[in-house]
Amino acid sequence: MSLRLLVRVGLPLSLVACSASMPDPMMMGEVDAGSPYPVLAKAKAKKVQVGVGFACALTTTGTVRCWGQASTNTAGGDGMAYHFGSPAWLKDIPEPVEVAGVSNVTDISIAYSHVCVLTSAKKVLCWGRNSEGQIGNGTQDNVLAPFEVPLSNVKKVRVGTDHTCALLEDGTVRCWGSNLDDQLEDAPVTINADRWAPLKIPYVTGASDLMVSGKTNCVVMNGQVRCWGALLPTAGGALDTDAPPRLLNVAGLTELVRARSTACGIVGGAAKCWGDPSGGNLGTGADLGDPQQPMPANVRGLDTGVTSMSNGCATAGGKVWCWGDWPQRYGDGTTKTRSLLPVAATGLTDAVQVSNGFETTCAVTSAGTVYCWGDTHAGQAGIGTPFEDVSLTPQKVKSFE
Repeated sequence: MSLRLLVRVGLPLSLVACSASMPDPMMMGEVDAGSPYPVLAKAKAKKVQVGVGFACALTTTGTVRCWGQASTNTAGGDGMAYHFGSPAWLKDIPEPVEVAGVSNVTDISIAYSHVCVLTSAKKVLCWGRNSEGQIGNGTQDNVLAPFEVPLSNVKKVRVGTDHTCALLEDGTVRCWGSNLDDQLEDAPVTINADRWAPLKIPYVTGASDLMVSGKTNCVVMNGQVRCWGALLPTAGGALDTDAPPRLLNVAGLTELVRARSTACGIVGGAAKCWGDPSGGNLGTGADLGDPQQPMPANVRGLDTGVTSMSNGCATAGGKVWCWGDWPQRYGDGTTKTRSLLPVAATGLTDAVQVSNGFETTCAVTSAGTVYCWGDTHAGQAGIGTPFEDVSLTPQKVKSFE
């Protein structure tokens, strides 16, 4: 006897013992011959998010599909499979599976190894790694199935490396998880368990937007961007020394990306970066030994029409552009490990959104197709089997238009 994963389409996943022969198709819905994964109906993606070794996409019908590495705490993906919203998936999954118990999703956010989604009911569901209480369920136990965070009237949710924040419709913010870099600021944390559930962030009132990147949080208040947590590279005195949340002197910032000692964002449709130029991470042609960039500078050639940004990548003019010291990031068919200026991925002409995690990049097109490239050793390309350890050009993910 051997174990095979059986999935009843549309119902929660389960682990079933069966013989080495193919299971009854009536129990699984349609399946590929020799594959334990259900054949999902074609869907259009609205947004893709990439973690470390895995990716998930929000569909236009409000469901979530994930693929890649099952977990990040064990070699080869064995053990706790907490990326896919079910304890059934114990191995890496090289093609999308639908997360059970999740519907009517309007937004998704992924950072290192946990996932949070916002529903049309203005609720937040999270699952995945929970070593710092970033799921918000009051524990540090990894969460295998979507957990409803005890919040209501949520406008936006964003995850950081090991914490999570939510903007409520009343303009206040709740955060939970790690407080190592003051991500929870002066919220009332007296014992560790206090931070394992949502805490109201003092000083934040009337916020209209929320941005989280790494261990840094920012909100828009009265037209100003104010931040707390890990300090960003200064931008002409960008972060003042006043009481938090501190002013970030980057007017019009609508998306924040922090990577190493560099910060980037979208300002008025332009991709701008500031901080340390090492490795070309500013995208301006500057490199190690060049002066620090104190004020946001335009990434070369991306001064208009930018629709999304991720670490060292942006979408503009239907293309995905990447730059900096990021091996396997570029998707142009070469093995280059760094570029001082943006490089366009091969074959993409209608990309509208990009996300990356470590050395894997994925993008969504205007048609709702998803492409991934870079490090694909755990099936992050989403193409099924067989797959390559590294994909140098964009690969079309299965089950999307």
